[in-house]
Amino acid sequence: MTSRLTQVQSPPSGNVHETKVPEIFLLMTDETETQAQRPGYPWLNFVLITILALAIRLAWLGSKSLWVDEADSFYFASHTFPEIFSRLCDPHPPGYYTLLRVSLALGHSEFWVRLPSAIAGALAVPMLYALSRELGAAFGMLGLDRRTAVLTSLLLAVAPLHVWYSQEARMYALVTTLGLCAVYFALRFALHRRAVDALGYVLIAFAALYVDQSSGLPLLLANLLWGGLWLPQRRERAGRGWWELATWAGLQLIVGATFWLWWSQALFPLLFGAGTAYQLAMVMLVLQRLGLPVTLTDARWAFVVAVVVFTAVGVWLCLSLLQRRRMHRLLPGVAPVIVVLFMLITIGSVIPRGFTIKRLLVSLLPYGLLVSAWAMRRLQFKRWVLSALVISSLALSMVNVLLVPKEPWREVVAIVQQKIGPGDVVWVDELAVPAFDYYYRDPHERLILRTARLHELSDGLDTAQDAGQCSSAYGRRIWVVTRVDPYRNLFDYFPSAFSQKLVWSGDWHRVSVRVYAPSSADTGSPVWGAEPPPWLLEWPSPVDEACQE
Repeated sequence: MTSRLTQVQSPPSGNVHETKVPEIFLLMTDETETQAQRPGYPWLNFVLITILALAIRLAWLGSKSLWVDEADSFYFASHTFPEIFSRLCDPHPPGYYTLLRVSLALGHSEFWVRLPSAIAGALAVPMLYALSRELGAAFGMLGLDRRTAVLTSLLLAVAPLHVWYSQEARMYALVTTLGLCAVYFALRFALHRRAVDALGYVLIAFAALYVDQSSGLPLLLANLLWGGLWLPQRRERAGRGWWELATWAGLQLIVGATFWLWWSQALFPLLFGAGTAYQLAMVMLVLQRLGLPVTLTDARWAFVVAVVVFTAVGVWLCLSLLQRRRMHRLLPGVAPVIVVLFMLITIGSVIPRGFTIKRLLVSLLPYGLLVSAWAMRRLQFKRWVLSALVISSLALSMVNVLLVPKEPWREVVAIVQQKIGPGDVVWVDELAVPAFDYYYRDPHERLILRTARLHELSDGLDTAQDAGQCSSAYGRRIWVVTRVDPYRNLFDYFPSAFSQKLVWSGDWHRVSVRVYAPSSADTGSPVWGAEPPPWLLEWPSPVDEACQE
């Protein structure tokens, strides 16, 4: 050790030559590396990792067919700008659809529909790097150095869950990136009190809310971190501290009031209220599958309790940052637990659809990875351990990209178009209409099967019978195309008599097709089964009749 230090301090040439390489290549080295190996090109860190992130997210971007939510995005983005701003029958704000409409000018294939999300997902990587550096400067946290920031951005670049939603034509990747920007500007404003940072926060926060309401989670985190920086400075700055608090509260009021002015005039809340019950119904069904006899009211209370607990934990964490002695006592026991949770969540990300509350997880994922990277550095993992964790995440991301299915609407519609006969009629589940129409290129009539009016299907069977068009190789048949998942299955509400008229069926991942043919012996309309529950009838439909008026 002595001879090694002597060589570093007294080089033969008399000049110290630093090894100028990007820090990403030094990231997984041991802590015993010499100071002469500090990087000379730190800007290459996030450039190289961002290129890697973009390459992963663009790989096979258009290989899978759109699933129903992605097709909804295409359907909404195909409207005119005035309709997007005010008449969307969708619980999500129109910010993402506005951006997608601009992208659709380049093409309508799956690649172009998903491209904005892929770019937004890649941009989250350098943004997380910058935020990590800003957090280290703001709170002086032990271990939040430059290498930790590099490791954090690298983990996000290969995170399976983030890669999955970066390859999805929905707003979640964009919300994540905008949330990171909002937290970044909040920290900058707390540290420097500059007007440009306040303006940046207001613009980014409004844009995030305009893309999706789930951005409220990172905005809440931004407020907690800002408060965590303001509290210890309050006494030092005397009267100015309260003025700064009033200024920050005014910024939140500007953001909230501006968003509310649009939201109060939009079509969706006027028709359906500020929220719908279907999200709570999904939570209820998940709990019921776990064996808990809960009702919709129970799910509502569970949601409220979860929000309160999350907020309380967030406040506690931010306040704990101020009491560094307490944090230092917790560090030895918390770091291993964090790493174990990181590994479990990463492995579970192989099945992204298993995350019912995906909007919460995706927007908070970067901050979880930041904490995970800090824990790994705190435990002083060897380079082979860090390499194994990064490579494992990358491998799982490739499994998601190549093997995990979305919904095979391209293949299903091709089969329907091949097998359909003259005179046949296609009924498509109202939730699946945008996905079906995206691929449907056939002159046969397509009708909408609405949940609230399932009896119309039996009317179609009666019409076929009255016309004398009975079952044959090319007789009048009724094709029912619907999306089936654990939360919603319209076949559960079909009458049992329909099974006697079934002549062909096909089932794919979350997609089912049934072909019914009336018999000349049939008389009268079949008796329908159980009535759909109210929460199912309130499930928002992209082709709701109220939005077409």
